[in-house]
Amino acid sequence: MNPIATNLTVQHQGKILDIAIVILREVVGNNLKYIAQGVEYAICVQASSIEQLEERLSKTLLGHIAISTKLGLEPFACIALE
Repeated sequence: MNPIATNLTVQHQGKILDIAIVILREVVGNNLKYIAQGVEYAICVQASSIEQLEERLSKTLLGHIAISTKLGLEPFACIALE
């Protein structure tokens, strides 16, 4: 499977954030792994199924937003790749 590029749209406090993600499929031994890697942000999750990957990515993004908000920071600002 070739890499799949996609955008995720996240809305936070009236702002809409588009997050570019690349999804890869990799065989490790006899196991299949799916990897979602942020293009503009240092975000990466892996799972054994697409459904699990979506769930883990969602939890990672929402967790980062929650922590940033609690600390008074702009979401994803501290993990932006430049």
